[in-house]
Amino acid sequence: MTAGAPQTPHEALAALARREDLRLSDEALGRLATWSELVRTVGARTNLVGTLDEQRVHEELVIDSLQLLPLLAEAGAAADEPRHLVDVGSGAGVPGLLLAACLPGAATLIEPRMKRALFLRHAARQMGIGDRIAVHEARLEQCSDAQLHAGEARLFVSRAVFAPDEWRRRVAERAAPQDTIAVWRNAGPGSASATDRGADDDTDDPAVGTWTLVGQRRYEVPGIGPRVVTLLRCERPPER
Repeated sequence: MTAGAPQTPHEALAALARREDLRLSDEALGRLATWSELVRTVGARTNLVGTLDEQRVHEELVIDSLQLLPLLAEAGAAADEPRHLVDVGSGAGVPGLLLAACLPGAATLIEPRMKRALFLRHAARQMGIGDRIAVHEARLEQCSDAQLHAGEARLFVSRAVFAPDEWRRRVAERAAPQDTIAVWRNAGPGSASATDRGADDDTDDPAVGTWTLVGQRRYEVPGIGPRVVTLLRCERPPER
């Protein structure tokens, strides 16, 4: 890049990843840059991310989603098998498609709105990962166990769709022991994280099951403030 020239999406994302100490391959950065351009061009016609400019798309959507990666890397040190990624309410692919761009395994994106489901399929193909991405135009409760890859080790993710407690409850209805769940939330005054309250507060609630803390990462998003992402493991499924 010549002095004074604007950064390409690839270069901008690489700089943000370095700032946040997120270790991303050049291939992953290329996929993320492709998504960024698609969401601001193709996605603009269906209002996928509202009026966010490129910088805010990168900061508030891409980098916020990828803050989970260091937790997965730490947890993966003791894991023998990859986890199937399940993103509920994927929308424009946040966070599921963005995480899939950086992880080697397969992913299932659940999105009930047709235009968004079409975008997800198109974006996955353009990013070069369409062969390992399944998109189900449905809600979580409408998906079969087979569609959710029951019996495999799974990582459930969702962002800005459910309140954290509701998200835990919804996943608990479908989770098996050793499945994991990621919870994003603001961490400013008056918005204590699930871990701040105690990850096992609901141990005796059969509707929730037992969640054990795997890890937590705190960070700052410009224009939003402090955020936290928490990774939990299901130790006991809810009673049915």
